[in-house]
Amino acid sequence: MKQVKVVLCQVNYEPYFVGRPIRSSARRSNRSRYSYQNKFDSVVAICTFVMLCIVCIVSFASDTTDEHFNRARELLNAKRYAEAAEEFKAVVKLASDGSKVEQNARYWVGQSYFRMGQFDEALSIFEKLIEDYPKS
Repeated sequence: MKQVKVVLCQVNYEPYFVGRPIRSSARRSNRSRYSYQNKFDSVVAICTFVMLCIVCIVSFASDTTDEHFNRARELLNAKRYAEAAEEFKAVVKLASDGSKVEQNARYWVGQSYFRMGQFDEALSIFEKLIEDYPKS
């Protein structure tokens, strides 16, 4: 009578049938094949994790930009211009991609200096803003 063994595949655990007994050398080759699959699965899992981390960091950065901008506006309304200028500078650093948020933050940095009476500093910020973004 012929021996039939049922072996579970390590990747998806589906049974497959082997018509003769597995020799030790065949067992080793199957293990190496499955170890490559396991390594591939591990790499895919790591890449997925890294991509999720990047998405979280980008969304956190945008939240932080909005938080800094709102905090700076509150400080500006409370006439705490020096602190507002620092918060707006933080927004410029976080959103340094030429976006509208960065342009607005740079404008409000200049406006904060203007309201503090530091007209030369405000003028240089406004001139740089116009030079960098002539259409804004």
